[in-house]
Amino acid sequence: MDWNNYEFDNEPLPPEGGVWGKRLRLLLIFLVIAGVTAGLIYWLRPQESAPQEETVQPAPAETGEESDLPQEEGIPAPERETPLPLTPGPGTSLEILDGRAPEEGEPAPPADDPQPVPQTKEEPANTPEDTPLNPATPPANLVPTVEPEKGKPWIGDPVQDGPVVVPNAAPVDKSAEIAAVREALSAGNYSEALNRAQQLIADPALTENSAAWREAAALLTRANLAAWENGVERKDYTVTYRARPGDSFSRVASRSKTTIEAIKRGNRIRPEENTLFLNQKLVLYPGPWRIRVEKAARLLKLYNCNPAHPEQLFAVFDVGIGRLGKTPTANFVISGRLKHPAWYTPNGGIIPYGDPENMLGDYFLKLAPASTPGKPLLGYGIHGTPDESSVTKSLSNGCIRMRNADVELLYILVPGRTPVEITE
Repeated sequence: MDWNNYEFDNEPLPPEGGVWGKRLRLLLIFLVIAGVTAGLIYWLRPQESAPQEETVQPAPAETGEESDLPQEEGIPAPERETPLPLTPGPGTSLEILDGRAPEEGEPAPPADDPQPVPQTKEEPANTPEDTPLNPATPPANLVPTVEPEKGKPWIGDPVQDGPVVVPNAAPVDKSAEIAAVREALSAGNYSEALNRAQQLIADPALTENSAAWREAAALLTRANLAAWENGVERKDYTVTYRARPGDSFSRVASRSKTTIEAIKRGNRIRPEENTLFLNQKLVLYPGPWRIRVEKAARLLKLYNCNPAHPEQLFAVFDVGIGRLGKTPTANFVISGRLKHPAWYTPNGGIIPYGDPENMLGDYFLKLAPASTPGKPLLGYGIHGTPDESSVTKSLSNGCIRMRNADVELLYILVPGRTPVEITE
């Protein structure tokens, strides 16, 4: 078998002719394509005109003559405005200075003065928004930004500020019954005075919050307070209690839904006395209690809600309320009881008790919303006042104001968590 010699197939091939020529042709084709692409991009992009330098023409002198500057084509020349003198000269009226023609009988302006062009276009009537304000007489609806003077009426306060007295349904004369209650009180017969006062206030001939009813309510308040302060025992209204081992004033007050101060005051125990002796007799006025504030009548009504008897009106006090409707109508509870409180002013100041600027008086009962009794409203409550003439008026920042002697009695009688209803 013959073997052919194919060694020549394994030798490297000689380089083809014209390789550099091929590479040069490819380079030229690339350059041509790149140039055409760049030209297309330049031709397709938005053309921007070259900015032209603006030639600023000097302004003509104010000689009253029209400007000689050429106007742009298509734009009409502006009308020449007539300059108005700053001060009236001889023979020049004030109406001309304002751009208005002189009225009949007034001297005409000199011929050489520029005349105003009469306006034929009717001007729209001024509305309240574009009517110029006269600083000498500001509109009545502008409210000053200064604070109202303390204890005095201010913008928005009612002209006649005071309680609304409801007229009685029919003329009634209760002078004999009223005299009998006063006579019993003067004689120290508190049980009789209290019974007569209760009968008087329950008379259907008296309309609640009328003048006659208010007089009867004042006598009922005096009779109830006198009976309580003198330890008068009343069936179904009082409880006679004997101290037992382990008792204290706080425990007895908590069980009876009253206060330590009420127990001591009703049993003539000194405020500083804190020892409760075994088998010591105590006459208690157990709660619970309820407070109702009527803003229109400017009255605070205290009710005793002891389940041993029907709810009874115990006392009625005059109150003052917030100006401009700041006293809210809602349900609250007493969340705190303070004696000799410091006043935290709206601007962050602290005025201690005894300072003439302190507006809280001797006692302060904090109020919290009934839904969140543990979160009192900051600075809101029932308190006294150094200015008792403000009671029955709407001059506070929203709190309920009372006379100091009245709020002291309320502070003593009602414990914490007592419900307070504020109505119109």
